[in-house]
Amino acid sequence: MILDSGVPEVAPLPKCPACGEANLETADHIVDLAKVLDRWEEFGIRFSAETRTKYTTQGSRFVSLLHCPVCTFGTFDPPLAGDQDFYEAIETTEYYTPRKWEFDLAIKDLRAFGAQHVIDVGCGSGHFLRELRRAEPGMRLAGNDLSGSQVNRLAEEGFEVYEGPPVVIKDRAAAFDAVCSFQTLEHLSDPFEGLRALRDLVRPGGILIVTTPDTAGPIQHYRDSHTAIPPHHVTLWSERAFRAALPRYGFAVEIVRIEPLEHYLWDFYVGPQWRDGIWPAHVFGPLGQRINLGHPDQQRQLAIDTLRRLGERRLEGVPGHTVYVLARRTDDHSAS
Repeated sequence: MILDSGVPEVAPLPKCPACGEANLETADHIVDLAKVLDRWEEFGIRFSAETRTKYTTQGSRFVSLLHCPVCTFGTFDPPLAGDQDFYEAIETTEYYTPRKWEFDLAIKDLRAFGAQHVIDVGCGSGHFLRELRRAEPGMRLAGNDLSGSQVNRLAEEGFEVYEGPPVVIKDRAAAFDAVCSFQTLEHLSDPFEGLRALRDLVRPGGILIVTTPDTAGPIQHYRDSHTAIPPHHVTLWSERAFRAALPRYGFAVEIVRIEPLEHYLWDFYVGPQWRDGIWPAHVFGPLGQRINLGHPDQQRQLAIDTLRRLGERRLEGVPGHTVYVLARRTDDHSAS
């Protein structure tokens, strides 16, 4: 449509698929995928020529962030998610922490719920499944992943396994007491198709446990990190986004927890939160001034060094990387 001024009318952006309440807005964040692949390779990753071509041709090289002003959900446009070749390349370097805060929480919650048949969707190499088996040897455990090599190794260990996206496990509809999906939803180009698939897998009244990076937490200060943008992560989640989205896709949110800041992230995430008044700033700020450490950076380092010497592993009350959500399947779903 041409306006009277002669300028073509710009079509509004689509409604937010998470909350459905507002149109998405541009977020002034453009990602050059060629440069992103270069940064991965600085850490020893090597991509094939085919992978580089896929993500760096002129039509797909640049992606822009769209976000919802109501629920804070974000998605890159176009949502160019990593494919199997991309993930096989980055799996050559172990950048995931195998021991995760959310695993301990999930084991406790699954035990309290009385789950007997559990599937981990996006299980990767199976760290959670092994921990859950050690903790609850009587549970029936299944894993699902795109990687055939990962799935085959888990099958050799006696786990029930399914290769491919969760939408292909149609014969297992409502088969599981609980579905877990750790740090997976943000990798999907259509996470809402993923939520529908997760809902189909869990029995009525069963539970979903899902975690993602928390875009409302300290990662917001590192929005250009190569691990937080496409092709690795293509959608952004927070407590507000989950509370808006899950009821529309057939889940009632029951528990939301924010990960306390883990020790291996202190050097990155304490600084940006220091000026927000986190409790270490109230303790070590005045202490630093008394011993002639007047600059906030000096006081922050004093806090980190002292807490590490004391053997602390987590800063309780200081937001960390992950948002953890437990929700129950319902029959009320407006968007699915």
